[in-house]
Amino acid sequence: MRGTLDEPGIQAELRRVVARHSALRGPEAELAVPLDRRWTEGETADDRRRGAFASARREAHQPFPSGPVPRIRAVVFSFDTDRHLLLVVMDPRVCDAWSANLVVEDLLDGERHRPASDHAQARASRLEWLTSSEGRAAVAQRESEVRGALRFWPGARPSPSTATAPGPAEEVLDLDDALAKTLKDKIRHIRGSLLAVTAQALALSAGATSDPRTPLALTTTLAARRPDEEGVVGRFSTDGVLVVPPRTGTVKDHLSSLRREVFTILTEQRVPYDQLEGALQGPLTDDGLSFSLLFLPNQLSGGEQNERTLAGHEATRVGVSICPTGADVDLFVVEHPPPHEDGHRPLLRIGAMSSRTSVTRGDLDRILTNWTTTLRTLADTDWATTRLDRVLEDLPTD
Repeated sequence: MRGTLDEPGIQAELRRVVARHSALRGPEAELAVPLDRRWTEGETADDRRRGAFASARREAHQPFPSGPVPRIRAVVFSFDTDRHLLLVVMDPRVCDAWSANLVVEDLLDGERHRPASDHAQARASRLEWLTSSEGRAAVAQRESEVRGALRFWPGARPSPSTATAPGPAEEVLDLDDALAKTLKDKIRHIRGSLLAVTAQALALSAGATSDPRTPLALTTTLAARRPDEEGVVGRFSTDGVLVVPPRTGTVKDHLSSLRREVFTILTEQRVPYDQLEGALQGPLTDDGLSFSLLFLPNQLSGGEQNERTLAGHEATRVGVSICPTGADVDLFVVEHPPPHEDGHRPLLRIGAMSSRTSVTRGDLDRILTNWTTTLRTLADTDWATTRLDRVLEDLPTD
């Protein structure tokens, strides 16, 4: 944020958001949100800015206290008289990553006339549906569709000699803008899906040693919300199962199958992962890993705009929330992510994170490198005529 800091104005905006979203209030329905201001030190403005971001990352991982307190807090890190970094943290016990991004957009939006979101009512409605005859039929139908998909992908983990220190770990990589533009142009040409292309590339790279005739299972939180639930804030996302079909036929044919699978998930998005897990293949193998894939479109990444306002301050969004799942490795694709410190905003950012001590930074780095190489290979091929087995032949063996 830029400008003379207006702490009462920021607190008023925080109160407005908490008033709209009951999940953020404590047991005693307290609307006041703690706002702490801290100055960062350093010889230059760049030093102080970097210090502010480093302090914010540490603060974001501090747990919330128990008791009747709001499940949201805010800290302002000032690194000059008119330059500030506002960190807003929500308790993960009551607010998932999808909701956290909605709250940030709500803060920047400044609208005061939206109806309040009722998380309890929406959650009760979803649970009631799940136990209804319609819900049970949907679970059975989706279970038959995912049956036999491989949960743990063999060969996804490198040999121990290439490993580095164990997790928790996180790696992030911005795709070259020219590569991202080529992929997006190809996707538009076939009326495809960015999620389908990145899932296909992941299956071709991380799942390269599996039988190409065997479908692969990915956990995804793409199916987080129904249209009537999109504005509801709370721990509400449902992990779904995305099945990557057998890697046969042309690139375009396979992408069409994946796109249909994405639409299937959207249709059956209230079916939770835990009710489908038993239909998946897999015991865990020594070199196998399970994966999730999250796609964050520009509507939730802040990519649809650059400059915003917050309580009268000029503001630019510089972070997004990513929701981990129970998979060994959580992968994400962010469209038009927040800009770097130099102001450059890449078209696509990919990343990997894991809290498993058995997964190392070396594992994540290798997965991202191979994933990127496969995306580059796909960008250089004719999707209508090139077969997937030919793409596999062109990939590195590592």
